[in-house]
Amino acid sequence: MALNVGQMVSELPRMTVTELRRRYAEVFGEPTRTNHKDYLIRRIAWRAQANAEGGLPERVRRRASGSTLNTPDPSPSPASATDTARPHPPAPGLPTRVPDPPRRARTRACS
Repeated sequence: MALNVGQMVSELPRMTVTELRRRYAEVFGEPTRTNHKDYLIRRIAWRAQANAEGGLPERVRRRASGSTLNTPDPSPSPASATDTARPHPPAPGLPTRVPDPPRRARTRACS
């Protein structure tokens, strides 16, 4: 079955949120909890285009899955290892955080 991605994407904005949620479940294989129509349209269109063009490259899939985020740095420099071990204390006499701006008092009208 030939998939015409352009035609399918042009039909998405005319669909109701319920229909988009049903299409999302068909395309992704799992239901969605969102009712945001624009988000559903973008996600369905992205997946349809990725499927039509042969999916994502392996490198992008690994990066998207987060597997590269949890790998340790192969050779940390000695300076960076000591810097992260003990943070510097704040300078004496300086505040440790920026204070919040003053708030205006709210007045309530009495009737």
